[in-house]
Amino acid sequence: PLAPQQIQHLTHAAHDVGGMGRVVHENAVRGDCRLPIANCGLVAQRIVNQRSRRVAGQRIERLADEVALNVVALTRLSHAALRTMIPRGRGYLLNVSSMVSFQPAPSLAVYTATKAYVTSLTESLQLEARGTGVTVTALCPGLPRTEFQSVSSSESYAGQYPAFLWTSVDLVARCGLDGVAEGKVLAIPGWQYRLMGIVVGALPRRAVRWLSGRVQRA
Repeated sequence: PLAPQQIQHLTHAAHDVGGMGRVVHENAVRGDCRLPIANCGLVAQRIVNQRSRRVAGQRIERLADEVALNVVALTRLSHAALRTMIPRGRGYLLNVSSMVSFQPAPSLAVYTATKAYVTSLTESLQLEARGTGVTVTALCPGLPRTEFQSVSSSESYAGQYPAFLWTSVDLVARCGLDGVAEGKVLAIPGWQYRLMGIVVGALPRRAVRWLSGRVQRA
């Protein structure tokens, strides 16, 4: 665990994506950082509480913030961790992605695209790190019940989904840690989402786009 002063340092650095990378690198060099979890619960206020759900109806600043958080910051954190862990010959990196990374999602276009980046980057990094003693895993949850629904103004959408699609935070966290320990590249919490991943992977892209559009219009 990080000391209080380290947590405070990380909190201040979170306002600067370059600063976050420096904090991870500094702690990794000292051996204090064995499992960086990239993009876990960091929410910039300007990213949320937007009325429009479509790209054309949102402020470009909001979209840029989302890309900075989900893509730029995560890439810097991953780079800072791996450049220390690989020479050391051991370590774990857990990048938080999402099930939406496997299909398009109208009304969440930029968010979906950033998560597709996270999943693709993680798979590539795992291949690059193969044989080094370092494991890179992408955690791809579906619909965990968290405060994200309230801060993202998406509570009204929650009722559109059946109860069996919702997963607990404990399940998601356990799946991520188990996935890291087992050396998995993709960790998907819940049987329903593992089945969904198989189905989406087997369908033609045209069919996946059609289904995604139907779900959003439902």
